[in-house]
Amino acid sequence: MPRADGAVESVATATERPNAHRAQERWTWLVVLPGLLLAAAPARQLLAQVVRGVVREAESARPLAGVLVALESATESSRDETPAPAAATGPRTQLAVLSNEQGGYELRVSAPGAYVVTAKRIGAMRHRSEPISLAPGETRAYDITLERVRYELPRVAVTTTSPCARKSGESARIASLWDEVRTALSASQISARDRLARTTVTRYARTLQPRTMRVRTHEQNSRTGVASQPFVSIDPDTLSSRGFAWIEEDGSLVYYAPDAEVLLSDAFLRDHCFSLTVGRDSTAGMLGLAFEPVPRRRQPEVLGTLWVDARTFELRFVAFRYQLLPMMPDDPEARGEVRFERLPNGAWIVSRWFIRMPQVSLTRLVPLRGAQASVPSERAEVVSYREEGGDAQLAMAGARERLAALDGVLRDSTGRASLRGSTVRLDGTAYTASVRPDGRFTLDSLPPGDYTLVAEHADYAALGVTAAEQELSIEGARRSQTLLQALTTSQLLRLTCDADALGEDRAALRVVLGNEPAVPMTGTDSPAVATLMVRVTWAEYSGSGGQPVEVRKQAEGTPDERGAVMLCDLPARTILQVQLVSQGRPLEYRHTLRLTAGTLTAHLVRR
Repeated sequence: MPRADGAVESVATATERPNAHRAQERWTWLVVLPGLLLAAAPARQLLAQVVRGVVREAESARPLAGVLVALESATESSRDETPAPAAATGPRTQLAVLSNEQGGYELRVSAPGAYVVTAKRIGAMRHRSEPISLAPGETRAYDITLERVRYELPRVAVTTTSPCARKSGESARIASLWDEVRTALSASQISARDRLARTTVTRYARTLQPRTMRVRTHEQNSRTGVASQPFVSIDPDTLSSRGFAWIEEDGSLVYYAPDAEVLLSDAFLRDHCFSLTVGRDSTAGMLGLAFEPVPRRRQPEVLGTLWVDARTFELRFVAFRYQLLPMMPDDPEARGEVRFERLPNGAWIVSRWFIRMPQVSLTRLVPLRGAQASVPSERAEVVSYREEGGDAQLAMAGARERLAALDGVLRDSTGRASLRGSTVRLDGTAYTASVRPDGRFTLDSLPPGDYTLVAEHADYAALGVTAAEQELSIEGARRSQTLLQALTTSQLLRLTCDADALGEDRAALRVVLGNEPAVPMTGTDSPAVATLMVRVTWAEYSGSGGQPVEVRKQAEGTPDERGAVMLCDLPARTILQVQLVSQGRPLEYRHTLRLTAGTLTAHLVRR
């Protein structure tokens, strides 16, 4: 998994620094040079022992793709037939491959000896051969016939013990479900190792608001190539001893997520208890293998569920969250997810993933006089969430689009016509689109998330507001529709003047100091802005007897951080003079205008 401080390194030597998550990230890509690896292979491996054959279905005799075929030491295999989630994982696999689209497989092992060939198809019993002796340099043919899948959870015998208390009779079902999950996890590793799928991977990094989870910032890039593991965790034994999050010497909090290697490791099985759960709501139709740390664990840990299809027993996704994080209480939003997909050629890929990491600010507390020494000296506050993730889809013509799309219509304030000349965007991201003359727009290739959809138009920008905003959620790989209507006059008044309507024969004026209405000023701390004031003057007449008396009135204000002054109670149909005043003295700039009753008008002072 990538380090969030950008410390992602390509493979240049036999060792590689572990990758983790922090607060920022630079994208890099892993490049493997097969020719160099082959040249470095020991000479004794060139004279390998080979077992090859074809996997077929028993009833139809058709070849089966994507069957996990493995070669195990006959000695190790005889010890334990069931790698259940308990203290031990059973036989040690020497080599494993997936059968290709013609059902073919080939296993090459470096040392002669006695081996057992196993074959596992999800939803079917595991096939196990009698021991096969391989002499030096020998090639053996071994075809495999598997029963037709009936989608019944195969029964396996449990021969290991677990430190976790379970309901009576649950251990056998846990072991059986784990065997299905283990097959999918192993298949995803093999698919990445053997480069069985060419995919387009879109990676992203975003910042989320606390509580609302709205997207503040979003950046992403895409790359097409052979599928690889989306993230790589560190050694499972290190995670077992230190936990899944810790503070490094520079004070940064580093997060780690469980990849397939970690989930399949002895250390993870030893440190976690497993139980069965049935899906509901968003997981309806699924069966879950839940995991949580054993009671003795005090390190920062992960707990979650491996969800499988309740009918086919294919792995769908792994959801996990963190607990016992340093410096902070448990946060339900500190979590992650990894989704799996089986391809037509039998390969497995990680189709989507994310990890969400709280970004914490520490506030030092000054204890009151007489306070107990046990009062904490620091308080942690989550100021944002850093989320990193990605999406992978087949890089081929006609491959289905997994990212979402949003189709919409933008209307003007009346709701009857389009707001021409507008643009829409997802706030905090680079996703933007122009609104067509008929008011329609499309945003596509959108990753899932909660966003603010913003519509912008020059007339509204001159008033310092957006034309419309809408909170929405982008979900999964589907097209959504939405309808936006620009702000009405009463809505604008509430935003700009804190009033539902203007008084009779009154109007509002926004004076902007700058070259473009939508460009913020440098701020009121700038001497050029801080010393300026906008003054509007006009004449009113009063008196009786046919001799009206002219009375000069004025309204004034200082620029805000955008270099704008809002005056909300000006007379309509009256000649107004706009002046700039600096340190009490009028400047040369003067402008005359009239306002229409009940309207808001923007005036740009070009300097």
